[in-house]
Amino acid sequence: KAPSALGFYVEVSGSMNGFFRSNKATRFKRDVWSIVSNFGGNDISILSNAGTVANTFSVNDFRSKMNSGQFVSNQETLVPIMLNSILNTLNFNEGQCAVLISDMKYSPERQKDEKVLLTQYQSDIRNVIGKYPNLAVSLIMAKSDYLAANGTTITNSSPYYFLILGKDTNVAFMRNCIATLLEDNGDYGDCIEAGFNYKAPSYSFGIPDNAIQYL
Repeated sequence: KAPSALGFYVEVSGSMNGFFRSNKATRFKRDVWSIVSNFGGNDISILSNAGTVANTFSVNDFRSKMNSGQFVSNQETLVPIMLNSILNTLNFNEGQCAVLISDMKYSPERQKDEKVLLTQYQSDIRNVIGKYPNLAVSLIMAKSDYLAANGTTITNSSPYYFLILGKDTNVAFMRNCIATLLEDNGDYGDCIEAGFNYKAPSYSFGIPDNAIQYL
């Protein structure tokens, strides 16, 4: 089911710079534009160094700034705080859905306990998501070329992700749309998800002839 409201969030940090090089074409730019423009006039929010919304742009302003390299940054990436910031304002039980576009590379470089925080990353994400028992999550991996500051290609297959948050029926709708657009461009990688009610039917086996049934 299509969500009642949709919000796009884009992480801007140093590790994302290779996707955002000024006036250089990347498959990231092509695919992100294809996806954000596919759903109409939704604004796109840029997440700041603190993990909160720093700016919100119209879809056309976002494309202009993305293409011209204005999102090249030296910021760190605080993924758990980003998720908290999004979920605190997401009324997913009312049909709202959020999509975070990020390479999901947790890099708390300016924190004194950086090395310890990295070992606790998995637990921090679990704790954030776990506060919302009815939340469904789909993580779609996409692939893009990744450029150095001088425009040369570092790799042709750098992963980044579309993290979809919402009610399971709305997340499934968005997952299908985004995965299809990525597949059409040859950049779909994989998908994992959680929090879905698959409505599996209850069933039982009868006793077969000439066979032993193990319970």
